[in-house]
Formats: sequence, C-alpha cells, structure tokens
Amino acid sequence: MKPIVWVLGVSLAAFLTVGVASQASAQGAVINSVTIETNGDLPGFLELFKRSQAIAKRLGNPVARVMQGTFAGAQTNNVVINTEYTSLAAMAASLAKRNADAKWQKLIEDAGSKGIVATSNSVWTEITPDGAPMAARGSVVQFVGMETNGETPAFLDIVKRARAINQRLGTGGTARVWQATLAGDQTNSVGLGIEFQSLEAFAQARAKQLADAEWQTLVADVQKKGITATSNSLYADITP
Repeated sequence: MKPIVWVLGVSLAAFLTVGVASQASAQGAVINSVTIETNGDLPGFLELFKRSQAIAKRLGNPVARVMQGTFAGAQTNNVVINTEYTSLAAMAASLAKRNADAKWQKLIEDAGSKGIVATSNSVWTEITPDGAPMAARGSVVQFVGMETNGETPAFLDIVKRARAINQRLGTGGTARVWQATLAGDQTNSVGLGIEFQSLEAFAQARAKQLADAEWQTLVADVQKKGITATSNSLYADITP
C-alpha cells in the first residue's frame, strides 16, 4: 500500500465511486480520487486533511473534498479524497508546486507517523454529454458504475433522456459522467455521479422516478441494450 503522504492533497489519481466534485470546474475536467485507510483514526486524518487544504489554498491549487461510504457494499465507511482539475496539465502543474513546498514536506513526515495509507489511486475524465447544467454541490453523492456493453455513445444518449425526465420531475440531482483514464483494472470504466442535498432528497428523487411511466420505459430501453449497473453506492460529504 502507498502511504497517504504520497497522495494526500491529492496526487495523480479517482476510484470507482465519487465521479463528482465542485461546481466551479468546467465539463471536460479530470477528477483525482484516492481511497484512504485511516488506520482507525478518522479525526487524525481529518486534521491532516485540513492542513493539506490550507497548503492547497496558499499555493492556488484546487481544494479537495472528503467522502465516506454510507451505503456502498464492501466500500461502506471507506474514506475517499477527491480533487477536480480542469485538465491533466493543470493537475501536473498543481502537483509540481505542492511537492516543492516545505510545509507539504513536513505534512508528509507527520502523516507517515500515523500509519495512514491509500488503498487506491486513479484519474477519471469527464464525458458528460453537452448541455448539462452543472450539479449543485450536495451532502450526498450517488455513484453508479456502469457496464456500457461497448455502447458508450448510446449510454450518453440515455443520460440525456434521463436528464430531461429528471428536470421534468424536479428530482434535484444533475448527473455527471466519468470515464477512468488511469485506474488500474478499472481503466475505461464509466461511472455516473449525482449529488443530492440530503439522503431524504435522494429517497424522494428515487420515488418520483420509479412512479414515472417515461422513466420505466427508459429503464426497459437500457436493459435491451445490455447496459447494466455494476455498482450503486451512496457517499456522504464529510469535508471539514
């Protein structure tokens, strides 16, 4: 396992959960996400995280978010750091500034002493269809890993249809679509990320969808194309 000191803040990396981030970045961005083993010391990790973000702000680098699995199968209670950049070049420039910083180097020493480690580290690129309004930042993120059956363009058309239905229903969640760029055996995987203001808002959205005839037709069309969900998880934002 790589020590958190290598990734905290974050480095060249997104795991198969939170393909979402701040509303400030443009579509076509990359998201860098790192899954963390906190070694049973979540408060200690969050203190380190706050220090890392103070460094990021001082250097003019993007700040990150911390998410924790709520309903996520084997990933439940896992902690994930997510940082969104406008491009891979912007990520590289941010990392260069960070790694040369003396306070960052001191943070590396302090983090290493706590035995906190990263368990995954990857990069995803946004492929959201044109015309999507940027998702509002919420406290709950649903992330659905998708098997597109080689039909990624068809899947993106389905996302557009789903967007129109959700806008009509007023569900409040706007989807962003991500494709793994540097993610080990997950490379080229597609994920759908949606943010909601609360768990209650998510539940209300699902109830509206399941009761809607047009949504039911959409689900049937998806199944005919062999497009299926490989994971479906909820994460809570615990950013200090």
